[in-house]
Amino acid sequence: MTLPKVKRYGQASQVFVHVTVGPGAENRSPSPSETDGFLSKQEQDMESLVSGGGGSVGTTQEQFLQEQDAHVQILLGGGTSKTYLMEEIVGTKVVLGDRLRLTTFTRRKRNAIWKPVVHEFILSSAKEMSQRINAALSNDKQRPKNLRIFINPFGGKGKARQHFESVRWLFDTANISLHATETTHAGHASEMAKSENLDEYQGIVVFGGDGLINEVINGMHSRQDGKRTVIGCMPSGSTNALVWSQHGNGDMSTAALHIILGDQCTLDIGRIDHNNQKMSMSNFLSYGFFGDVAKMSEHYRFLGPARYDLCGFLNLMRRRSYNVSLEYEPAREGFDFKPCRANCTHCAHSQFRARRLSAQKSETRKLVNGKFKAVSLALVSCINAKTKTGVAPEAHLADGNFILILVRKCSLLRMLRYLITVSGKSNPSKLSWVEHIPCSAVRLRPASEDTKTSVWNCDGEVLEELELEAKVDIGAITVFARGIEPHGTNTKRPVAVPTRDSPPPAPCMHVTDPIIL
Repeated sequence: MTLPKVKRYGQASQVFVHVTVGPGAENRSPSPSETDGFLSKQEQDMESLVSGGGGSVGTTQEQFLQEQDAHVQILLGGGTSKTYLMEEIVGTKVVLGDRLRLTTFTRRKRNAIWKPVVHEFILSSAKEMSQRINAALSNDKQRPKNLRIFINPFGGKGKARQHFESVRWLFDTANISLHATETTHAGHASEMAKSENLDEYQGIVVFGGDGLINEVINGMHSRQDGKRTVIGCMPSGSTNALVWSQHGNGDMSTAALHIILGDQCTLDIGRIDHNNQKMSMSNFLSYGFFGDVAKMSEHYRFLGPARYDLCGFLNLMRRRSYNVSLEYEPAREGFDFKPCRANCTHCAHSQFRARRLSAQKSETRKLVNGKFKAVSLALVSCINAKTKTGVAPEAHLADGNFILILVRKCSLLRMLRYLITVSGKSNPSKLSWVEHIPCSAVRLRPASEDTKTSVWNCDGEVLEELELEAKVDIGAITVFARGIEPHGTNTKRPVAVPTRDSPPPAPCMHVTDPIIL
């Protein structure tokens, strides 16, 4: 467990914790029990300075604080100070008796990576101040207190256990209790998600690849009691497409920080009827080229993620295409082809739109027949380290639609060009032999006269049965994420996750009554 470099600021004279209280208290002034009992005499003197002498003439304490978000202000020597927003504080610890260590994070705007930073101050009342700051953080109902951890020690490069230990200190700093179990066999995570007492935890965190996440989703949706919980996805697999599509990167600390802060957004799930069995998918389903790659790569797991490059090349040389017959239901209403980003308005209204459209008659399904190199369904953009814009750049996290991707039979050079385009920064749908179709349901079966058949690649797992039907279950699960932050912007944490019965979203209003501890 390696801590980041500690920034040391020396002696601190005062620490102020400015917090906000819940809705309905906006006209209430802080009571003596909420202030006097928490302030030392020095702090009360500083309080009077802030509310009177330190501000403009006539400015009261309440007016002064109402202009600010909840934050911690630390006064240093020479009249300088450091201020940290409460929503960006992970937690505090005390070392050596009088060292207050406050952990926050910085944002790299170019790639949305969040990196933890530890700030250290020398303070005689370090223990007391640490308790006050942590108490204020614990009042944030969105932040989890207990988490169930599933670790796949065999996934990806076999480093999931190391990844867990590398970020464990962050969860310890945030005072989050972790209950970890390593999976021992295929389907183990699904079995645990099906039988766990979810009332004891505020979420399940998965250290593994897309396949393990899919196991957890399938397990939760097969529970007899119908209970659900929030899922946290950590990038410990080979491609980690779901993590990348949620955060815009595959950084371990970024994913952990979103979980600690309690960021939440909904995610569509694909419901699959396959060989008379019901199952779920969370990001990518493909028949043809990508199915062949997934099946062949099972024999080269010892190579780790490099197996996909090798098997991709070998299957490219085989030049196979398949006769396919499919029917799909086109997306209803106006589909937004812009990339999905944090606070996406298209996704924000998805639950309300689904309730309103559920009573409408579905459109007639459209039929497609022909020879294809690959037929794929993408629920999310499926970006990862090898494809910067994703297999389906226009896919949204929670809008109730797949992106049906048809790669028609083509030459070796054209297929190679498609793969290069997918791994670059261009949209593959601009190629003349590739088509992206927004749809809400698909039924596919290989043509009966075709002697060559492929398999399905479902989130990295191989499905042998050929005929398959899939439809979108809109906003079926909640994940610890806020969506990809646009370059150069810092987004605010969503304050609520919509449900199927929620009214349409309204403009956010932040009305609070700041008090000082």
